[in-house]
Amino acid sequence: MNGSRIAAVVLVTIGLQLAALAESRRIASGAVSAGKFVFHYETHLDPSVPELANVGGGYVNDSRGTVRRFMVDRERLLYFGYTASIDALPEPGMYRVTFSELSLPPETMKSAPFSGVSGWRQLRTPGWEDATVRTVRAGEVLALTLLSNDATGQKIIDYVTVQEPAPAPTFNTVRVPTREFRYATGAPRDFQAQDAELTIQHPRVSINGRVHPATSSAEGAARGSVIWFYLPSYGRVVLTLAPREDLGFRKAGEIRGSAMTFTLDGGNRVELVSGGPIAPGDGVFNVYVLHDPRWRPTYAFANPYAFTMGAGMPAD
Repeated sequence: MNGSRIAAVVLVTIGLQLAALAESRRIASGAVSAGKFVFHYETHLDPSVPELANVGGGYVNDSRGTVRRFMVDRERLLYFGYTASIDALPEPGMYRVTFSELSLPPETMKSAPFSGVSGWRQLRTPGWEDATVRTVRAGEVLALTLLSNDATGQKIIDYVTVQEPAPAPTFNTVRVPTREFRYATGAPRDFQAQDAELTIQHPRVSINGRVHPATSSAEGAARGSVIWFYLPSYGRVVLTLAPREDLGFRKAGEIRGSAMTFTLDGGNRVELVSGGPIAPGDGVFNVYVLHDPRWRPTYAFANPYAFTMGAGMPAD
């Protein structure tokens, strides 16, 4: 792998351009804590059209500072990615990162925590055969091309950074939250209404005053200018703060702090309570809804009885 495969880029803005309005779309993100550092990644599909179906990902890490970052195609049982070994250097805020080919055997992919099925095959990314060592400062962003599709011109790109871990609390201090990482691609422009982001954390959803059992202990979070969730027996609901009648959204309710209320097609009243503020600022905001009551998850290993949630305009 040469320097053209891993290029330093400058973080120039905060936020994420999602859905059809964006040049690229975030399809995954995560953070790996390993004592002396936190390794952050954010995965983009560039360009965002056509959509990818049945693609997800994750990581495996160890106590020595090695992160095995992988993406999977659940339908075709393919996986690909890279290995990153990180060392904290004596100079504060400096790290040595060694990138190399993904070292994750198919036997690991078929283990129960991943899929529980056999037949996985690893896609080798050309140019990753030789290790590349980079010395980076805390917060510096690197772009890693994981996979290219010559037919569509699309690329799956990881934007990664290494940052210091949150300091341990002491008797006289409170716990400092772990630093977050967000990255946006494209040229800078003026802020628009459709850029405003929603954040939903550990939601509880009630239908006509009764908590839906699929969300009674739901975990996870989603953040973006468009958020969707699937609720068993009610289909898929897509939410945004911006009026998008051209895409079929309708003004259906409001957001007040950490609570959102709206009506679905058919008149069912929904109340969604998040573990934190849903919209930016302290105002009361309209929420626009696109409801598909017939939608069901059809990707491999999908559980049609479980609540699921994500960010960005979903593929059909």
